[in-house]
Amino acid sequence: MTMHKGPIALMTSAMLLLAVNAPALGDDRFAGPGDKRSEQSGESRKQREAGLLRFRDELQLSADQQSQITAVHEASKEAMQNNRKEMREGRKALRKLMKDGFNEQKVREIADRQGQLLSDQIVMRTRNQSQMREILTEEQRGKLKTLLREHRQQHRERKPR
Repeated sequence: MTMHKGPIALMTSAMLLLAVNAPALGDDRFAGPGDKRSEQSGESRKQREAGLLRFRDELQLSADQQSQITAVHEASKEAMQNNRKEMREGRKALRKLMKDGFNEQKVREIADRQGQLLSDQIVMRTRNQSQMREILTEEQRGKLKTLLREHRQQHRERKPR
């Protein structure tokens, strides 16, 4: 079981180093507070938080479905916010360590915690998506699949890699 801990810690450390250095490399996905890129990310974050409700018209969601979807979102909202806050604090701690000098033990501790937080975030998000999809009819799920595919395609066309 502990055999897998090394590669996971290594991958987590690599992801964290990228996250810490990404703003300097021009990657806006990790922009910090006060950064113009952060404000732009904040707008898209608000759009993402709306989740399925952004497609309410296209999916023809009933008032009851909208209410249920909002309830699912609200039930996990505080936990997700706390998770994101703790991840930001971890990135801040890593930046401080980079300035203060390398301490492998501390970096590993932060990396392990960040890995756990990321795992928790993925589980929460996936649970929410599953619960929200259960609210939809079979027809709405099919329509949602098409809408998401189109949305991803439009996003790819706007952001050249």
